[in-house]
Amino acid sequence: FWAPHWATDDAPGPRARTDIDPAAYADFAAAVARRYAGDFTPPAPPADAPPPAPSQDEELLDSLLGPGSPFRGSIGPRRAAAAQAPGPLPRVDQFALYNEPNHQALLLPQWSGQTPVSPQRYRQMVQAAYPAVKSVSPGAAVLIGNTSSTGGRRRGAGSVAPLEFVRELACVDSRFRPRTTPECNGFQAVPGDGFAHHPYSQNEKPSRRSSPRTERGDVRIADLPVLAHTLDRLVKLGRLAPGNRAIHLTEFGYETERVPGRPTISQATQARWLTWAEYLADRVPAVRSFAQFLLRDQAKAPQRVSDSTSRPFGEFSTGLLRSDGSEKIAARTFQAGLFAERRRGGRTLLYGRLRLGPGVKTIVVQRRVGRQAWRRVARVRADGRATFTRTVRHRGAARYRLTYPGARGRRAAGLPVTPVLAGR
Repeated sequence: FWAPHWATDDAPGPRARTDIDPAAYADFAAAVARRYAGDFTPPAPPADAPPPAPSQDEELLDSLLGPGSPFRGSIGPRRAAAAQAPGPLPRVDQFALYNEPNHQALLLPQWSGQTPVSPQRYRQMVQAAYPAVKSVSPGAAVLIGNTSSTGGRRRGAGSVAPLEFVRELACVDSRFRPRTTPECNGFQAVPGDGFAHHPYSQNEKPSRRSSPRTERGDVRIADLPVLAHTLDRLVKLGRLAPGNRAIHLTEFGYETERVPGRPTISQATQARWLTWAEYLADRVPAVRSFAQFLLRDQAKAPQRVSDSTSRPFGEFSTGLLRSDGSEKIAARTFQAGLFAERRRGGRTLLYGRLRLGPGVKTIVVQRRVGRQAWRRVARVRADGRATFTRTVRHRGAARYRLTYPGARGRRAAGLPVTPVLAGR
């Protein structure tokens, strides 16, 4: 998450983030891209080693993504071959330049008085690192941004709100007029093949929009249309490269353990809200990808590892699995999740998200009213990696669920959901 110490002015410690040298950062980015360009072979091991057994995480990925997952069919043999005879490391075809540069925990300084300076610092890093990566791996996509969802509550302190950050990155003011400050002299369009963002909702429901009065410029999952409009406008003005219209959600999740200052939610709520959030992202045409963070909860470290007041021991509980590897409810809804929304005209929209592996799957949507039996309301045949929508007649006190192909040829039943009111 942080820079190499040799590229910053920080003293030794766990978080190198101050006054990052753009040229040194570009050298580091090029070195990473070179290592994972697909043709780099690491030095041979000093002695033969037995093939390592598949890791627990590899087995968990296989169980989550289904028997059609490429992991079980390719990782094991590749790991064994690498242990016997070193070969080229795998190719990485997408890189992101830095992590949350608008967050004070990850890049400093953020402000000079009331003026945001992190966008200027980050622009210099991007202008140096983007061509450096492309010179080594021309076909790789290089994402910029990777912004956090919120800014500080007091101007001049804490983080810079993402919408202000991207405008200042593009050297325009709040009305999109070009800035004429010395830092913007000789401005050139900011390069990039996509804009990455982390639209966390701080454990509040996905439909919760940022307040224009107290959270101006924040971008939670429900605010993505505003981010898309901002990026599109900056591209049209020639301030961002055209590729930066595309939005990649490179982190998102809901925590199931208590975090000071945020609501605590159940594992069932986490499971339901993740599918709801994906539905909101799916409605924004500019969104190209959606990444769940994490697969497995990060347990507390044995000693303090950070100056953070909310997670001083590095703990993070957004995983689909607990830190011991046991499944949360979200592990299954991530495979086959359902969201229901009550619409006008007495209709209910049903949105399904599938990660059941390739090939056509038969999905059944069932409804239960009160204590009645579950009854089929829709039958869907779709690729096991697709999304689908259906609209049915609204029924009061109704709940909905999916049934889908499970283990050993049996049908599995998903988590029941209750329709939410549109826009609520």
